[in-house]
Amino acid sequence: MSTLLADFRARFVADDVNDGEPVPGRIVMNRNQLVLAGGGERINVPLDAVFDLAVGHVPAGVSEFFDDSVTVAWMDDDRRHVAIVEAGREAVDRFASVLFKAHLNGTTVAVVHPARLGGRVIDTPVTAATVVLEPEGVAFRGERPFTVIVSTVTAFAWEERTIAGRKRPTLVVTHHEDDTDVESLVHVPDSRKFNVLGRYLRREHRQVVADLEDVTVSEEGLQILVGLHAASGLADPGNLLDDPGQADAVLARLREKGLLVDGEGATEITSRGRVLVNRRLEEVNN
Repeated sequence: MSTLLADFRARFVADDVNDGEPVPGRIVMNRNQLVLAGGGERINVPLDAVFDLAVGHVPAGVSEFFDDSVTVAWMDDDRRHVAIVEAGREAVDRFASVLFKAHLNGTTVAVVHPARLGGRVIDTPVTAATVVLEPEGVAFRGERPFTVIVSTVTAFAWEERTIAGRKRPTLVVTHHEDDTDVESLVHVPDSRKFNVLGRYLRREHRQVVADLEDVTVSEEGLQILVGLHAASGLADPGNLLDDPGQADAVLARLREKGLLVDGEGATEITSRGRVLVNRRLEEVNN
């Protein structure tokens, strides 16, 4: 018998069950399947049939019933099915984490890392890797192992890239590694898992961005952050302001907010600071 990964009480709604009305029930999951039982119904969801997972987003038809939820979409006999599980925020977060890990851990993917280093294209061969979700990001373990730390990610893109000789759907991730912007390419042969991996990274990155929503930075502070970000930490912060005499006070506030840190002989922008800079630059460009 497979080890239970989740077993808790919640409400759920699924298509063609109980006329679309939420019912209280029991949610049970092992490494192979998710079972929703309640209202006289039992729904078995094979994990290898899941093609989408969404946390927090509730379809309009049931938004009046649910707040914190996980939406699961899967295929059965060429038919799409959707179920929404609702519980408290803590239970939903734990369930979502277990569900993503059960679906993605151990997935074999093709990676190119690094594809770019700074602004320079690198002729890196395609290698196989195994996906492992970790507390801070996604590890790709293989011949050329690397980890995408979510807090260092500055951009995502879904593109057709040449992988192993032909164009394939590819997740392009730009992140910061060893004081350098790095572009990594990930191709997931299983289209369902490719979609779920993208969902996972977007969700984790949104949480990082949300933590910065209430952070206020002065124009002088932003000027220093942008300058350090562009110079990969090699600039003198005092030279980035029109009035160098303000630098010490501005730098102190940026350190307090966790946007800068004192490195070896230099002031460095943190991953948190880089995310904030990229968000501000996006707002300006839009």
